[in-house]
Amino acid sequence: LARESDWSVIPSTFAAERARVHGVLRAHAHWVEPLSTETGPHIDAMRERIGRARELDPTAGGFAGIFATGPAGLEATEAARRRFLGEDLVS
Repeated sequence: LARESDWSVIPSTFAAERARVHGVLRAHAHWVEPLSTETGPHIDAMRERIGRARELDPTAGGFAGIFATGPAGLEATEAARRRFLGEDLVS
């Protein structure tokens, strides 16, 4: 509020940022959901790949600490998803 002289834009600005933040949180939840709800060789392989990715980037592009630090500054792009899941590792 202190930075804005036209307070009429505050509700729409807040709504847009809230939608962005919740979108990041929803995307992250979709990325990790199979790890909690599925079993089998494909999930074991996924966990192994994620473990290797964390050795290279413990932050997972910033998403590893989302529960501690929140989604500020994060964008749930396809590149971010691939990095989080270790899909961008060179074989």
